[in-house]
Amino acid sequence: MQLFFFFREVKEWNKKFNLTGFQTDDDIINYLFLESYSCVIVIREIQWDNLIDIGTGAGFPGIPLKIYFPQKSLTLLDASLKKTRFLQWLIDRLELPSVEIVWGRAETYGRREGYRERYSLGVARAVAPLNILLELTLPFVKIGGFFLAQKGKANQELKESKEAMKLLGGQLERIEHYILPESNIQRQLILIRKIHSTPAEFPRRPGLPRKKPLTISRLYQCFT
Repeated sequence: MQLFFFFREVKEWNKKFNLTGFQTDDDIINYLFLESYSCVIVIREIQWDNLIDIGTGAGFPGIPLKIYFPQKSLTLLDASLKKTRFLQWLIDRLELPSVEIVWGRAETYGRREGYRERYSLGVARAVAPLNILLELTLPFVKIGGFFLAQKGKANQELKESKEAMKLLGGQLERIEHYILPESNIQRQLILIRKIHSTPAEFPRRPGLPRKKPLTISRLYQCFT
């Protein structure tokens, strides 16, 4: 019943506020709900108790995962005020406990006490290349916790992110391949373990991770 209500309200609010680029019932179900639940393949096998969803948009994958794991606490972070207002309205009506809605930038909150290295699991959909997602998400994850990235084919991104991952405290744990139901679209779930603290200078100021993603040459510039 909660999922049906969520589905219906995403459709209705999307007509007015452009919560997501997916418009049809099939696309919303396949690319938002089913992709969110693909995370369960991996996270049911690891230990975690709180989750932060970076750049959650209309609440994916965070809210479907909260419904599936109701005992876990959830933080939804997004830089769009209209989307966080929708999320607060939705959470109130779904009566989901232990959910925090945060309006702001990952670059800001990733440095803030009470958020930095607080979470045992961070998630992010394919909203940016992996080296950018690592800088935006790993600062929130505590040592021993995990970051799960939902990606398409990301072999090249993994190669380009190897040094950034190491610097930011991450270590590749597992890659899970799957095909999105009702399609031939291939997806990857990339699980990264946090093995040491993220250096204090990361994340960099708002906008910089996207404007100047961490590459080998950029890392050299950061420390010279």
